[in-house]
Amino acid sequence: MSYTVFIIEDNKAIRSAYHQVLSREADMYIGGEAATAAEGLAKLSEIDVDVILVDLALPDQSGLELLIRIKQEYPTKPVLIVSGQPEYVYKPRVLKLGASGYIDKVKVVGVLADAIRMVTSGYIYTAPDIPYNVNNY
Repeated sequence: MSYTVFIIEDNKAIRSAYHQVLSREADMYIGGEAATAAEGLAKLSEIDVDVILVDLALPDQSGLELLIRIKQEYPTKPVLIVSGQPEYVYKPRVLKLGASGYIDKVKVVGVLADAIRMVTSGYIYTAPDIPYNVNNY
């Protein structure tokens, strides 16, 4: 199985890092990218992807608002939120809003491919060192 990934991230260097990480994986393909929420929504309507990576801090709209829009328009598409904020700050909120996982940008290199495989298989990705229980939030 192969996985087509769409990236919504305003920082070009970080998008490039995602390309480098995923290019090492034989089963990962980047199907498109966008630097803003508006650009991302427009491009998503034109292509079919397996998973969407979304940065929380976008220039034109918060990643939380974008997550809500994506889940309204593409309810079955897994969305992985990637942020520089510590997981305990946003993880409970993004999971309640329908994200399939949350990745701290500090850890992304080591976990991105496995997180993509998990969420495209129907699982929720959370860092193993930070427990999550939706009933606690």
